[in-house]
Order: sequence, then C-alpha cells, then structure tokens
Amino acid sequence: MGLFDSIKEEKITVNCSNPNCLAYNYLLQISKKDLNSKVCDCGSKLKKTTESIKVRCSNLYCSSNNLIVSIQKTDLNSEKCSHCNSKYMKTSKSNLTLDDEPYTISKELKKSKIHNHEENQEDIIVSTGSGFFVSDKGHVVTNFHVINESNSIKFVYNDNEIDAKLIASDQQLDLALLKGKIENRNYIKFSNKSPQKAQSILVAGFPFGKAISDDLKITGGIINSLKGIGNDSTRFQLDATINTGNSGGPIVDKVNGSLVGVAVEKLNKDGVKAAFGSDSENTNYGIKASQVRDFLESNNIKVGVKKDKFKVSELEEATIFVISKRNKK
Repeated sequence: MGLFDSIKEEKITVNCSNPNCLAYNYLLQISKKDLNSKVCDCGSKLKKTTESIKVRCSNLYCSSNNLIVSIQKTDLNSEKCSHCNSKYMKTSKSNLTLDDEPYTISKELKKSKIHNHEENQEDIIVSTGSGFFVSDKGHVVTNFHVINESNSIKFVYNDNEIDAKLIASDQQLDLALLKGKIENRNYIKFSNKSPQKAQSILVAGFPFGKAISDDLKITGGIINSLKGIGNDSTRFQLDATINTGNSGGPIVDKVNGSLVGVAVEKLNKDGVKAAFGSDSENTNYGIKASQVRDFLESNNIKVGVKKDKFKVSELEEATIFVISKRNKK
C-alpha cells in the first residue's frame, strides 16, 4: 500500500437533487471526487448539502410521524411532509444519515417505536403508551422508550390517574418496571412454554392514545418469526396490527391468555419503501416473555404462571394507559 493510499479521502454530505425522489430527504456521505460521477438510484444527480437539521412530521396522526429525516436548515419553513403535506418540526432524535450503501435505511432497516408523542404545552412533552400489571401489588411493565427522561409518570386504572414510580429499567431490552400505590385484582401471568411460529396471539393497548376512543383495543394475529430485525433472538415478529400508542402493551396467547411478549416496534413503511421500493404490511415486533420474566425476577418480582381459564375481561382489566411527561430540551 502506498503512502497516499492510506490517507483518508475527503468526504462530503450529499442528497438527491430530485425533490420527488423517495430518497430526497436522506443524506449520504461520499468522496468529494465522486460528486460529479455518482447518481441517485432514481437517476438524478447528487448535490452537496449545507447545514442540516433533524425533523419529523408535525401531524401526530400521519403514518410517517415517527420517521426522522434530515433536511437543509434553510428549507425548514418551506419543506413539507410528502405524505400529509403538514409542516416539519425540529427534533433531537437520531436522524437517518447514512454512511455506506446509498439509501438503504440501515443494515437492519430503520424501525419505528410505537409510543405516541403529543406536544401540548410550550415547555412540556407528553408521551403516552400502554402497559400491563404483572402482580396484584401495582407493578406495571411498559417499554423504556415510553417513559424515558420523564419527570412525571402516571397510569390510568379504573378511570383514575395513579402516580407511578420507576422501579427498574433495561434500556437494551427496552423494558421498564413501574409501581403504583394500588392493589389491582387482575394481572398478566406467564407460561412455561416458548413461543411458536404460527401461534395465535392477541395484542392489547391504546393505539393513538385516547384520541379515537378511551376503550382498550385488541387485535389478533400470529407469530411470523422467532427472531427480530438483525436476527435479534430477544424479539419475535408478528402480524397483529399495532400502531402508535401500542408500545408496552401485552401480547398474549389467544387460547390461554398467558404472556407471549410486549409490543415494542414496527418496521417503518417509509424506510422500507425507500430501501426496497414497496411497502411493508403488518411487520411488527414484540419482546419475548422470557426476557420480561428474567427482567422481573432480576428485580425481585415473582411472576405468576397461567393455569386458570382465559377471559378477555381479565386482559382488559390488566392492560393500562401510561402517561409520561418531560421537559423540552
């Protein structure tokens, strides 16, 4: 290898010059000398970007609300969401800047967390999600990303808002254990069996918060795969419909009601379309119950094993609406 071969080439950040291209808002780093020779997958030229900022759609009910993109700072007031035509808003979340292959949303695909963010005050961000009781002493499991950086956590039980304390969390697994000062009657119990492909399951939660209705929503489907994205063995894939607000909700066996997993994320349709040219349909993921069990037992919470007959009313009473508030940064 020659001396000059070891010198790192100067790189620049570029994006597609065609505003109608699916990859227009995705950034790519290339060698400066390749600017005039490389083109986007759509055939358009690449252009050098100026200072960029991270943004997402300001419409909470847009299908791409959880998609973080980078745009030029000067375009913040003129650029609009390609799905609903709403304005973009700045965000501090990680963006989709790509370093290697052009417009591949990442080697494991870009995922969308499915909790619901609502900005309803100038200095407070309110996040909502789902959760479920795992004991009759007010212990609740939800996703870590639902309550991350919260100043105040509450959950709704019997139409009352109950103050909750964060007992333990595992950011890697995306799990959190909360505790409220109540004694609840019903809670989700576990099974001694491992999940199986084609196993029928139910998902309970509060998609879109309570904007549509305050009634618990239950959807059904099957387990499609025993691994998550990137061969993640702590998760499984399911086709039951889940949406924004389902994060932290229980996934149970349709026959006996035992815990199969915790709803956590879904493939981002925009990312999949940009990478493969087609939409993903009901490609959703849950955290395996075995991981939840280990998390609880390592925090001195004994889990119950499901033995009695399953009643949907028990699932309804054990699933709760989680509200978290944090200050804007």
